[in-house]
Amino acid sequence: MLTGIQRFDKTSVGKLVSGEQTASVDSWMINCWVVQAMFLLQALLGSLCLAEQCSWQLQVLETETFQVVSNTLWRQQQVYGIQKIMKLLVEQAVDPQENEVHDLIGELRRAEIVSECWFSMIACYDGTIPWWLIRVSSRRIYFGFPYYLKVILSCSTKVASEYVARQAFLTGMSPNVTMIAKEPVNPASGIHMSLELTLGAAALRDDTPACSSEMCLLGWYFPLPFVNGSVVYLFIIQSNGFGLDIMDSMHTLNINGYIVPSLTPNREPEVVLGVKVSSLRSMLNTGDPSRPLLFVQEVSPVLILGGVINVKAIIMTSTEYSSYFLIGITPDSCWPVFSICPYESSSDTITYAVATESTLFIRINWMLYTFTGNFSLLPLAVEPSASWTCVLKNVCVKKIVPVPWAYQQVEHLYIIGGGQHRDRIYKAAIKDGKVEIVQLVRDGKGPCDLIRREALDSCEVLWATQDFDFRVTDIVLVKRSPKGNSPPDFFLVYLDDVLENFAPLPGLKDDLQRPVVLSGLILSPLSQQEFLWGNTLLSSFDHGDTFVLFPGLPKDIVIKYFTLSSYGEFTFVTQDEQIWWGKERQSLLIQLRPSKAWNIFNSLWFLQHKDAQGIKDYSMVTLFYDLNKDLQELLYMVDSSGEGFLVKRKLPVAEILSYRDFYTMWKSSTDSTIQYKYSCPFSRILYQSTPSQESYSRIMYYHAEPPVSLAQSGFHSFNSIVVYQGLAYHLMRLHTDYSMRLYADPVNDPTYRWWLKTAEYKDFYRYLAGHRMYNKEIYVDMDSYGKDSVAILESEVPSAIYLDKGGSYDFALQLQVTGDFEQEDAEVTMLKLFELGISATVSKQSAVIINMTTTVNVGSRSMTYKVKSKVATMDKLRMTRKRKIRISDGGINTEHAGPGNSLIQTMLVLRVNIFEQLCFQDTRSGIALKNQISVPLYVGCRPDHRLVFDFERTVQYMEENKKKHRDCPIVTPLKPCFYFKDDFWPFFIVQDTVLSRSDPYLGSYTFKVIGGGPHHEENIVYYDLEHIKLYNTDSGGAQQAVIWETPLSPEEINTTDDGFVIFKDTVNTVRWLCQPHSPCGDIVPTGTEPLEFLFVIEVSTRGFDNTSYCEHTLHFVLYLHGIPISENFLFSVANMVHIVMWTSVVISYLHELFGPMLYPKIVRQFNRIFRRLRQYCLTLHH
Repeated sequence: MLTGIQRFDKTSVGKLVSGEQTASVDSWMINCWVVQAMFLLQALLGSLCLAEQCSWQLQVLETETFQVVSNTLWRQQQVYGIQKIMKLLVEQAVDPQENEVHDLIGELRRAEIVSECWFSMIACYDGTIPWWLIRVSSRRIYFGFPYYLKVILSCSTKVASEYVARQAFLTGMSPNVTMIAKEPVNPASGIHMSLELTLGAAALRDDTPACSSEMCLLGWYFPLPFVNGSVVYLFIIQSNGFGLDIMDSMHTLNINGYIVPSLTPNREPEVVLGVKVSSLRSMLNTGDPSRPLLFVQEVSPVLILGGVINVKAIIMTSTEYSSYFLIGITPDSCWPVFSICPYESSSDTITYAVATESTLFIRINWMLYTFTGNFSLLPLAVEPSASWTCVLKNVCVKKIVPVPWAYQQVEHLYIIGGGQHRDRIYKAAIKDGKVEIVQLVRDGKGPCDLIRREALDSCEVLWATQDFDFRVTDIVLVKRSPKGNSPPDFFLVYLDDVLENFAPLPGLKDDLQRPVVLSGLILSPLSQQEFLWGNTLLSSFDHGDTFVLFPGLPKDIVIKYFTLSSYGEFTFVTQDEQIWWGKERQSLLIQLRPSKAWNIFNSLWFLQHKDAQGIKDYSMVTLFYDLNKDLQELLYMVDSSGEGFLVKRKLPVAEILSYRDFYTMWKSSTDSTIQYKYSCPFSRILYQSTPSQESYSRIMYYHAEPPVSLAQSGFHSFNSIVVYQGLAYHLMRLHTDYSMRLYADPVNDPTYRWWLKTAEYKDFYRYLAGHRMYNKEIYVDMDSYGKDSVAILESEVPSAIYLDKGGSYDFALQLQVTGDFEQEDAEVTMLKLFELGISATVSKQSAVIINMTTTVNVGSRSMTYKVKSKVATMDKLRMTRKRKIRISDGGINTEHAGPGNSLIQTMLVLRVNIFEQLCFQDTRSGIALKNQISVPLYVGCRPDHRLVFDFERTVQYMEENKKKHRDCPIVTPLKPCFYFKDDFWPFFIVQDTVLSRSDPYLGSYTFKVIGGGPHHEENIVYYDLEHIKLYNTDSGGAQQAVIWETPLSPEEINTTDDGFVIFKDTVNTVRWLCQPHSPCGDIVPTGTEPLEFLFVIEVSTRGFDNTSYCEHTLHFVLYLHGIPISENFLFSVANMVHIVMWTSVVISYLHELFGPMLYPKIVRQFNRIFRRLRQYCLTLHH
């Protein structure tokens, strides 16, 4: 095939060496380069062709065995063996033998137990001691997570996968994994934090005995971190930008707290909910109707799905049904229910199954059961369940309706009665695993009691939802059925803490003049749009005062269930399995299935997935939105052998809609060519001058890279992977420590103390690595682990925007329109451009103010137009319309709360005004809609702000200005210790942990001692409200019990109504008193240690800071030494000394006077007693 390649023998080689055949050599070299180029091109083209058929896939390995296991994560304990490998790195920056200075904030357990808490400091929190008293270990100990991640390239065949993986490695390509930890419902630290960790890949050869080459099978390995007390994780796999272009892959790996280790060795873990069922064939049928997947979005680690007809079984998953278990359950019966509830034909069917963060709920035959999982990463207040627990034993339960989102650290769901209890509704609140259920009544009246019941046949509660607008309100849908053949009436009953009212919906008819029959409702907390569904779809934007009917629905439609996303989309499924899709705050409603566009999508999907081409039959099981905000369909498929299985497939709505528009794009032409009209009147939207991502989205970004491999091949070793595990663990440990730290560091960085002693030797370590002078082929780079500041791209807006009081978000949005307007003048073009406007709206206009300014630019190349005194020439007219948008706080939020609490929720909607037309753009992740963007807006105290004690500034101020600071005799780093006789001047700062920024707090606050104890942390007790007031205020009573006072004059200070002193910045002098009846006024020494007293200080800004919506409350421990000994104790000691002295004198005098006479008698009496005891013992022996 190839020509021009010469064969060289010994003669020709000799001539070549001697300088002959120069032309031949040049030809030979050129031909060699051509051959190499052609081989390289062939390999590159082959890899590119194969890359289109490849995707990133995840495998999970156990850290202890390094064996591949299922993707169900159930281990939650740290691994201890990491320290053995880390000890080998003594000559590097991560010396495990070195002590690490941490913040000492109390003691929760002894040293041997504290080490077990380091996997998650939250894991050992049992609620009995305040979280600020957790001791942070002072030794640098490296643990590991229980799992690794292995990323592989999965192609059409095994040979292709191996080939593409080798090509990827040789071209420098490797995957990066971004872990997104979803915030728990109730963060144990009290600090709301969202975190993303980007992990670099460590390439490792798989141990294959049959392979003698260095290029055997390989994979990319990562630690699998658990962090922040979270149990819900999203992993995004992306290429590093080199080599082949592989599409991003997203995977959900959550903690499954319903799996425990097997009691039998070498067996798979067991499910505590019931018994695993290996085959779906006998349980599911392709003709079964679909059912809703009920769960609390973004916080539920495990999802369960019921609806298996006549079988007590659920389908459980912790990977959003990428993998699953079919579980058969046998709960105990609630016998009182059988006597009062009607008979059900399908009594064994689990009609409702609801998942929350820590607890599962199911409904079987009118009975309600709960099960709490074993999540040691969460601060649960109850013990894990051993079996299903029956609740509401005297109530016939018909429905379980969850509130789709958690609010104020609590999850809620509604329990609707049936049978003779059909007029009842209960509300369950789940917090830290504890379930509290109450009946929704006001003054003894339920929702049906609020409706007039003259000549009524029955009243029934149908559905309920929750409104979080300013105050929590329960909205209940009630059906009233009059006697006779009259159609039923429907009411919306609003229940909150201060009022109850109802909105009647009598005589509703749709556009076909049919009576409206309603069955459910839901309210979006962001858009404040309320949906009511049944045989039609209604919508309200004003809390039910008025309703809008969605037009265009078929006359025979009956909506079965409704699914609402968290970013402005909704989907519903009808009784005949139709799928409809729409967007909030729009009247656009599109039928996805059945349609021509659906047929195209479905056919292409089966062609692209070879595993699905042998399917005999299939049907939809459920429809839901996943963590990545994608619409997912769960299918039950049966292959040619009759075996059934579940398959999850993504429903790309934009792609399906683009197929729908394909039929209307083409237009007729006079010639034989096919022409297409513009499907969208604008080309693209550009975002400019977007601010910092972290500042508004409140996400903390971290990065971690594997140690640098010094091996010749570039592959990592097993030890390198273990070191990577330990370093990633330590990084997340420092993040947890930083988030819970109560004292300010000199540098606002979680990793500051990690490299504190080794940062100055960074170049030296790098020199040793560059010359391969390490004994181990591992080099740890200090820059590979830390906190990032990620700049947002101009083509993006933040995933969420948080605004504090007076805050604003400014950015520019540019709309570009391209078209052939040669026959139009500038005025017509300008008119069309102005018709194509951009609107920005929010659901709560009183909460957020939007200002927009517009700049229009018009240019022409072939003709000259004069627009705004600017001349340009263009062939085809290109127009840009630029809007500057400013979003600012409206100032209606009057409630102050802690960071991340009591936020007003709304949504910013940016929309191009093109009526109901849809516009599409091709992105890396597929086709997307581009004419509307929805961004959640939250107004209130932004997360990740905290008030901390500025120990460094306090000490500096006392030393420089007051010349006083005497530390404890036994100095402990970062332990705030002060001398009793020195006045105390505390200073505080407000930290933004996301931006790593600290600002001095200059506002007002109250300073209180709320607890204390002598000598050690375990002696600390907390005072009740009465004693707090007694110890912190001068009440003027006869009992002297004040701990401290301020020496400032009355003109300089203010007090609250309760008498507590209000400090402000430098007006903050504390003078310690410890009056006789105060806790520190009567201290008894123990041994030779100096007298110390530990105070728990509370600093609160509640009611003082009007510059922010934040209300900070800080608790920290303050050490005080040099406290005078109690006068009562000194008097007791003096009395005791006098008594001992006089007793000694009297005994000496008596001994001198009567000793010679009494001594022989005492000895004889003692001997007599001894003989009697001996005789008694011998008697007992015989």
